[in-house]
Amino acid sequence: MVKNRAELVAARIAGVLAVLVFFAWISRGESQIKDGEWHFYAPSDPVVVSDGTEVAGSPIMSRWNGSAWEYRHMTQDEEIAFNDLIGGPPMPTPSRP
Repeated sequence: MVKNRAELVAARIAGVLAVLVFFAWISRGESQIKDGEWHFYAPSDPVVVSDGTEVAGSPIMSRWNGSAWEYRHMTQDEEIAFNDLIGGPPMPTPSRP
């Protein structure tokens, strides 16, 4: 099926716009992660957390400090929130003084 010239131009413009929207969507997610806030992270490769230990394959916290990634272990409250997020069994609530 042969399209006329106007249809070909419109199809090319639509294709370029679709690619631009896709790249904008991808970069938007990256900027949300690099917002300086702590996020749940399960590294597949070993990373060194703030206490100097290496962690791989278990959930930790990570954040972008503007020039590098920082990693730390979860607090007890974060462990409970992570367990709730993944739908694990109920964990005991930490006691408050």
